[in-house]
Amino acid sequence: DGFYSLAAFDKESKTFVGTQGGKWKIENKQFVQSVEFDTFAPEKVGSELTLAVSVKGGKLNLGDKTYTRIDNNKPGALAGAWLITGRKRGDEMREIREGPRKTMKILSGTRFQWIAYNVETKQFMGTGGGTYTSEGGQYVENIDLDLQPTDSEMIRKLCELYSVSLVNVRVNSINDEQNVALGPW
Repeated sequence: DGFYSLAAFDKESKTFVGTQGGKWKIENKQFVQSVEFDTFAPEKVGSELTLAVSVKGGKLNLGDKTYTRIDNNKPGALAGAWLITGRKRGDEMREIREGPRKTMKILSGTRFQWIAYNVETKQFMGTGGGTYTSEGGQYVENIDLDLQPTDSEMIRKLCELYSVSLVNVRVNSINDEQNVALGPW
């Protein structure tokens, strides 16, 4: 989809390290990225960065970093970068006009990340992610990372934001390893 996101978090302590993302393209064997959000270096938002890119031995090399693929986009029916364009209120779907404030959800075959940010103010509002399944008409998330508090109110807001009903969402928090939130709200 021409959009990338990198999220770093410490799985053991369940702490957020940072995230960066934006649009990308390959030009002359270079990875060219237009940075739309960056908690590591917010001053990079709005800039274009270029890194050497190669794939060797099944590993992606970008600049001085090497990445290992963790899924192959399968089953992947929902894989892609999804920008929120509407919000459901009751039975009515309301369009959200495109502007500098964006909320995006990126899905691979088995993993997801959501990001909320503003390209004008360079403000980063939040992120979360984990694994998901989409079988039998149900979308189920297992949340591994959440920059915001991991409680049912946050999950309810996400459901409203994405106009989905989540069922059997396991929230892994430091205080309660088996916290389960059920929807819809």
